[in-house]
This record gives sequence, C-alpha cells and structure tokens, in this order.
Amino acid sequence: MNTPGINSGVQLTAPGGAGYTYAWSTGEVTRSITVKTGTDYQVLVTDPAGCATRFSTRVVHQTIVIPNIFSPNGDGIHDKWVIEHLDNFPGNVVQVYNRYGQMVFKMTNYMPWDGRVNGKDMPVGTYYYIIDPKNGQKPVTGYIDIIR
Repeated sequence: MNTPGINSGVQLTAPGGAGYTYAWSTGEVTRSITVKTGTDYQVLVTDPAGCATRFSTRVVHQTIVIPNIFSPNGDGIHDKWVIEHLDNFPGNVVQVYNRYGQMVFKMTNYMPWDGRVNGKDMPVGTYYYIIDPKNGQKPVTGYIDIIR
C-alpha cells in the first residue's frame, strides 16, 4: 500500500523557562514533545514558585494518507477505499476516472468508497483519482487499483 505524505509528527512546546516543570498527558516531562496521533493533549506547567497552570491543545492531522489498492470482495479486509484524515478538510472533492479518462465516481465530503457505482461493482483495474482538499492547496493525483 502506498501512503504518501505520512505525518512524521507535530511538535508541542509548553510555555515556561528555566526552573519550570512539565507533566504531559502522555507521561513525558520535557518542555517539548513530538506527537504522531491526532487527539487532545494537556500539559501541567509549574513555575519555580510552585504555581501551576494546565494547558490543552488539539492536534488535527493535516496530511492525508491515500492507499493505492483495495479489494471490495466482501471478506472484511480492505473492502473500502479509506483515505485517512481527509475528513479534516470540509468540502473536499474526490473524483475517480477510468483508463479512458471518463469520470466514474465523484463525491464531496468523501466517505470510504466500496468500489460500487450506481449499485454495481466497478471492474477490476487501475483507476486515476483527483482529490481536491478545498483548502487552497493544489489537488492530489494518483492511481488506485481495484482487485478482488
């Protein structure tokens, strides 16, 4: 499976300075941490006088992960084309084309695709996609193989 743009992590840095202590919700105790999971994080910052303040932040992944193969054969394994983190881009548009350049699938606000169009299974083969995140970035293009 191809996973372009896998996120290597996001660095979170708490306020403070010399003499401050840190207690992150991850168990780490340094001023800065690197996280790879999109979720809520908290840090308790204590100054040298013992005054403490809790800070919270939410990490939302901005890198989409696009598999280039799926097998909608009903076995429960990779039955849908799941594009990770695309839900972080409201209004996104996904278009899929066959080898003749004909659009066979289009969806706004993408949900995992089961490889069916108008209730019928798409034939096994290679298809090409254009994913527009609708956030000002240029669209992402590539191919997807449907196997059974």
